[in-house]
Amino acid sequence: MEGGHGVISPESAAWMQAHHVSLDYAPDQFYGLGVFSETFNGVELKQHGGNITGWGTFLLWVPERSFAVAVLANTFQSLTDAAYCITDTVLDLEDQEPVDDTTDPSTWGAFAGHYDIVDVAGRLWTAEVSWSGSGMDLNLIPLWSPEDATASPLFQAYSKTFVADLDGDEVFETDFTFIGNQGVPNPVIWLRNRQMVGQIAKPPRDDGERSGP
Repeated sequence: MEGGHGVISPESAAWMQAHHVSLDYAPDQFYGLGVFSETFNGVELKQHGGNITGWGTFLLWVPERSFAVAVLANTFQSLTDAAYCITDTVLDLEDQEPVDDTTDPSTWGAFAGHYDIVDVAGRLWTAEVSWSGSGMDLNLIPLWSPEDATASPLFQAYSKTFVADLDGDEVFETDFTFIGNQGVPNPVIWLRNRQMVGQIAKPPRDDGERSGP
């Protein structure tokens, strides 16, 4: 926050906190080198959390206000919301509406297709994303247990990110982001979240089966 403060060089501190890549979520969310940047109620904040079994941490700081908060807890959760609530209360920030980054459903056809997916446990899934012209639906199938497939409408949160209600409780809790290859025109190639990543399937082979990613 203060140019490395003798621990790392000012150049390294600035490089870590720079906007190197978009997170492909909200238009004001970026990643540097181990540090996330975003706009929150009118201020730019930096943050990163972490967790293992029995421990959760979250570090957040607002350089322009020389403010930082660290949350440490004996829980697997990072308690992210606690850090934001503390920041909001201590700095007395004014609530602001999030940026509306949604797009017209008539443009969502580029996201439709069949995706071959692997999750963090190495298990294989397949996802069918269908587009009706006015909305999209997801059918997510675990290949080791196809009878446990789940289907849900997709609700747009940001231009490339949609959320699904996979457990049927009428809460859209699982996000999926569509990403293309950088520099390639009209390319929706990837479907991903923190738990899985999939590549759009290549054309079917002669035997009628789809080839893998």
